[in-house]
Amino acid sequence: MSHRALSELHFILVGQTVSVECYVSEILGKTLMSTMDRNRERGTVVDRKMLKNMSRVIFQQDRIPAHTANMTQNWLRSNLKSFWAKGTWPANSPDLSPIENIWSILKDDLDSIGESKDIKTLENRLKNSMVQYFTRVFGQIDGWDAKTNP
Repeated sequence: MSHRALSELHFILVGQTVSVECYVSEILGKTLMSTMDRNRERGTVVDRKMLKNMSRVIFQQDRIPAHTANMTQNWLRSNLKSFWAKGTWPANSPDLSPIENIWSILKDDLDSIGESKDIKTLENRLKNSMVQYFTRVFGQIDGWDAKTNP
């Protein structure tokens, strides 16, 4: 995510763990790269490009094992212009992880809707809730580029 757009969500099945191979091939190789390849200036938060100036993108992730594995770090070096390498991310840094607070907001939103009858319904509700939330938030911070990049 950036201050203007989101990647598509990638769902992991209940009981499944994210192996390094899965993280690199599915999440980075497919989800991240399709997000980075977007070129639309306008559109929904999951259609437009992450930043108006994509050369300014810095990919960051936390310290879970799939993120810090050598295979992942090598893939990032080969495929991204700029990323926070293993060890760059500060320990216990919730202020640098807004997504953790956002998950809580989205959970509350889903709880208010009621129980989903199946996984597909839950996935669709989560996607819709996320798009609605970020459309509202991004609308509130529209123009930050101009203010931060005179």
